[in-house]
Amino acid sequence: MKIIRMSMLAVCMAALTGCVQTGPHTLPKEQVAPYELSERETQLLEAFGMDQNSQIVSFYAPETAITVTARIYKLKEDLTWETIGDGSMSIGKEKEPAEQISGSFTMQIQDDRSIDFHINMAGQGAFSTKDIGENQEYTIEGKAFLKEACKIELGKEIPVSVLVYDNGNSMRSYTTEDYFEPEKFKDMDLVQAVTLEFSDQEIH
Repeated sequence: MKIIRMSMLAVCMAALTGCVQTGPHTLPKEQVAPYELSERETQLLEAFGMDQNSQIVSFYAPETAITVTARIYKLKEDLTWETIGDGSMSIGKEKEPAEQISGSFTMQIQDDRSIDFHINMAGQGAFSTKDIGENQEYTIEGKAFLKEACKIELGKEIPVSVLVYDNGNSMRSYTTEDYFEPEKFKDMDLVQAVTLEFSDQEIH
């Protein structure tokens, strides 16, 4: 089933990313923002059962940015974030094949809470989190996705998703900004976060 699910993700994201082309005419400079799906795109996600477990954001970076990095975190018992997956793409100091970073970030949450994600800019990079051993069921879950455009500052992480799971019978609502205050999640069984960071440094 994993192979079939991954195939559906690839097909769906390929169809969407053909439409998700971000540039100066669609998004102000130096911003990350939720991508607004058309009715057709929404129906496509629903057809694959991905509408509740996927996210697409657009970005248009400052002229000095050459690299974008996506990171997936899991909150540890001591309330610090542990990286469980990451991926970067860069146009390099020569800025080829593009003069400026613009594009999209797409992700899908799998049944075992692993995350598959794509960075689309002057090409496409596909990444996934390592196995986090989360096959158990939870009684309640909450997903907070980026709701508004956020200004890009080089070297500063922008949280685009916060995913919370628990075996209790109630849960407060969360926002992506709660990533910066992990103590808010102290009673939750599993918490994950997804961030994007833009920099003027090459990939090493």
